[in-house]
Amino acid sequence: MKHPVIATIIAAALSSASAAEAPIPKSLKCEFPSGVFHAWGEKTEIVSDKMELVFDSIDTKAGTARMIGNAGAGDIAVILTLDHLSFVETTVSGNINLTTVYVSPGELRAVHSRHISDLDGLPLLSQYYGTCRPY
Repeated sequence: MKHPVIATIIAAALSSASAAEAPIPKSLKCEFPSGVFHAWGEKTEIVSDKMELVFDSIDTKAGTARMIGNAGAGDIAVILTLDHLSFVETTVSGNINLTTVYVSPGELRAVHSRHISDLDGLPLLSQYYGTCRPY
């Protein structure tokens, strides 16, 4: 599927193919070199563990994609707006993970947020920052 506004922005940001003909990538590889972690009631920690995610089979018309990460792969929802793509994962235990890819001059910037609860129901939160590229 082609979405003229975001395709134009992605093409301009990456200085690649003709903006009018640029399709939304079917796959993105995102690298997150750093982030923060917070366990409710404890001090927030800066995390320097590198994390990589691949978003494959991106279908903005159907609102679906597949996410491949360090713990496996699964089907997720994708939401397309005028200037970003958001990928929403709901885990088997009901936790929500959200990755938003923003179109910025020269690159695709991304934020990955994990919204998890521990066995006592207390939030375990993390947010990573990085970039993506068509894959």
